Amino acid sequence: MTKERVLNFLKQGNLLTRIRRRAKPTDVFHGFEHSIGLSYQNIQMDRLSVDATKLSYRYPLGCKYVGNQRVLSPGLATALMDELSTQLIGGGALAPPGVSVSFHTHWFPRRLDKEDLDIEYVDIINTITKAGKTIAHTRTEFVTPDQQMIGYSTHVKFLPTGNFFLDTLMSSYPPWQSSALSNFANRWLPTASSTTTTEQDARSPATVAHELVQERLTMTSSELGKAQFQMTDEHTNGFGGLHGGCITMVMEKVAEPYAQEKLGGVNSIEMESLQVQFLAAGRGKPQLQVSCQTIDHIVQDDRQILMVRVDISQTKKDKTTIVLAQGTLKFTAPHLKK
Repeated sequence: MTKERVLNFLKQGNLLTRIRRRAKPTDVFHGFEHSIGLSYQNIQMDRLSVDATKLSYRYPLGCKYVGNQRVLSPGLATALMDELSTQLIGGGALAPPGVSVSFHTHWFPRRLDKEDLDIEYVDIINTITKAGKTIAHTRTEFVTPDQQMIGYSTHVKFLPTGNFFLDTLMSSYPPWQSSALSNFANRWLPTASSTTTTEQDARSPATVAHELVQERLTMTSSELGKAQFQMTDEHTNGFGGLHGGCITMVMEKVAEPYAQEKLGGVNSIEMESLQVQFLAAGRGKPQLQVSCQTIDHIVQDDRQILMVRVDISQTKKDKTTIVLAQGTLKFTAPHLKK
């Protein structure tokens, strides 16, 4: 696998987005992959290294905090993992680009305290651990410049379309590696250099991603741990579904104040892990419901542990409600003894 194959894969995903939205070549549509800085227009190829089973990217942070939250949060890290591991699978043509089944991220927040997280970048190292005909497994490590691993993720992806004949064709002749399609994408899509620079583009992608999620969240003032999220095209992937990485960031932003309140209002809470199961695709521009529920609250001698379940659901026109994703988030905080 080469950088060119990864870039072609990204271009063809962008082409799919434009066709789905009936866009003209001059129109600029940005999905969530652009917001986190990993679309074909704004990915920095000099920061990318690839081989047959590994893809590494040196992700620039740009700033340390967004509001009162560290810019490199577990939710954002999981979103970056989702996009980069998909590039590894798709660029390597293991199978047709599929859908995510589950994410799991384990975070070491106290390793970020050294010099107040004064780091310019983090290396995101994605490795295929197993690839079959229908399922691919990847592992991602997040490493600081001083070689401290501050977290790791796993990603399970269901690969084929489900149609026997289409899957056979795609496995033998992957269209996203077709020279004809690549040439068409190169001619039809504007180049990265021709993309109009906006005030948003001038900010760090990490900042843009946090703000893009936060500005569409409305917390329910009357009930702790409840929120509404207004989904837009900017939160989607190339297939028009709610981006898996966006889902993890929504869960994080709703669950964190909920956990803080449940843990006694202490300021030093940390998320140590998140696990997400994807159950259905969110499409269109619906207002989604987000709800938190305490699974367990453990008090030890020196700290508290809170397990929170977060559901993201969508109510259809016929009034039925379907759960799009379900997450389990683990928070810890010091135990303030009386």
